[in-house]
Amino acid sequence: MARWRQYDIEEIEALFRRVEALEARVAALDGGAAPVAATPPAAGAQADPQITQLVRDGRMIEAIELDREQTGVGLAEAKAAVERIPRI
Repeated sequence: MARWRQYDIEEIEALFRRVEALEARVAALDGGAAPVAATPPAAGAQADPQITQLVRDGRMIEAIELDREQTGVGLAEAKAAVERIPRI
């Protein structure tokens, strides 16, 4: 029997971005058919604190690179995820 555990919001967001990236890759292999859009993370979801700080410091490229390292997504997906982070 599988054991279930609770995931924190950062893990859920990372998994969400990985699924989006995989859908995009499958679509590309399937003749370019667009993947079905997934529901975005809930409003108020928190990004990785280190990435959030990079965004607030105006270091967008570093934030995107770190997001890619942590999640394994492509450049476009990481850029979109980082751009959703509030620049408070």
